Amino acid sequence: NLKMAKVLLVQPNISLGTDKTYETYTPLNLIFIGTYLKEYGHEIKVYDKSIFPSDEDFVKELKRFNPDIMFTSVIMGKVIFDCIKISRLTKENSDALVIWGGILPTLRPNIALNNNYVDFVVRGECEEVMLDIANLFKERNDLSKIKQQISILKNVNHNPSRDRFELDKLPLPDYDLVDVNKYSDIIVMTSRGCPYRCAFCYIEGYWKKLNLEKWRGFSAEKSIEMIRLVAEKYKRKKIGIYDDLFPADRKRAIDICNGISNLDLEIFIFARANYTNDDLMKAYKKGGILTIQMGLETGSERMLKFLKKDITLQQMRDGIKQCKKYKILSQGSFMFGLPTETAQDLQDTVKFIKQNMPDYAGI
Repeated sequence: NLKMAKVLLVQPNISLGTDKTYETYTPLNLIFIGTYLKEYGHEIKVYDKSIFPSDEDFVKELKRFNPDIMFTSVIMGKVIFDCIKISRLTKENSDALVIWGGILPTLRPNIALNNNYVDFVVRGECEEVMLDIANLFKERNDLSKIKQQISILKNVNHNPSRDRFELDKLPLPDYDLVDVNKYSDIIVMTSRGCPYRCAFCYIEGYWKKLNLEKWRGFSAEKSIEMIRLVAEKYKRKKIGIYDDLFPADRKRAIDICNGISNLDLEIFIFARANYTNDDLMKAYKKGGILTIQMGLETGSERMLKFLKKDITLQQMRDGIKQCKKYKILSQGSFMFGLPTETAQDLQDTVKFIKQNMPDYAGI
């Protein structure tokens, strides 16, 4: 006869500091956590400040829902200011326990805990540990029963990570936790992490800190179910698969594409130029993949090595060629102004874009 917790899951305003035309996509991280907690009987509210940016509206909702726990997901950059504000408003207007999760608290828990508005930090994936917290929330002064993956100010890093759980045991995400009509994109994630080691990316440090392997996927069957849910229940034709590297397991990617080939979709994926061989491209085409975003970063061989991209300029050229051959849109993402970059390296990048002409170059 557990007392059930009321849990408010808050997405900070991720369009902070950008223009108002910022595309909105469903806060899938919070939807996964919320669905999991709901499955065990807890009462969940997901609040997205990218959609409802007004602080007054947030405080109104906070007072109406009156949560026991407020959790917010914290990434790097300007967004952290909104997370601090959300936490302060929560403390000033409710008795809720304030918990931070996400990339920043995982990599730098003490930064999070050094501000007065945060009670606890959850490191790494949050589903299981948030369930433990929700189950125990009445004993709010003593969460010490939770032995793993939670940081408390006096004990910032001493608490170990958990073992990896099977992704397939998570219930299908319940997008009804948000008003899907308010979003330009309903996103799906069929895997977590990435097996590569790019120097600028959080992945390497994040999973290393948790002593876990860097990539794992839902099974092809479960992935197909998630995509089918968005296509059929929510009638969306355009779907973003936001895996860091969708085809990391090539066979799984091909199986997924074959399994959704009858849904007539237009799909966006993140891949790498070295995942564009004919077998994969045929499957992408069959599955309705319309756009592939590839992290190309630079047109300089030296900079590619510096960035630990583990890819060559030739593979990048071939990747763009393959997209043209199969009539799939190629989006190349590039960076200017990298550490050690010279004027010549920058010119090499400009030259690479002009010579190889991806359909879109994001810089």
